[in-house]
Parts: sequence; structure tokens; C-alpha cells
Amino acid sequence: MSLGYLQTGLTKFGTFTADTIELAGSPRVLSIRAHSAGITGDLKTRKTKD
Repeated sequence: MSLGYLQTGLTKFGTFTADTIELAGSPRVLSIRAHSAGITGDLKTRKTKD
């Protein structure tokens, strides 16, 4: 994913796997829910330490 402006250029934030993408409203709102790419199975499970 990269974010930025035409005038200042893009900044790379990494590679992600999108779970959901929503486009709504006026003004336009783009919502993306994602996890870092490569996180699967056990790594996605929340764990606590006692």
C-alpha cells in the first residue's frame, strides 16, 4: 500500500491483504480493513500471557 499526493509523491507502507473494502457517502469515503500480508492461521489468533 502506498499513500501520498501527486505533488509530493507516494510513501510505501508495506504489503497488505484486504479483508473488506467499502465506498460510501457524499463526500466519498473509502474504508479498507486489512492485515499485513503473510499473517495466517495461528498468527491471527489472539494469545494472552499469564
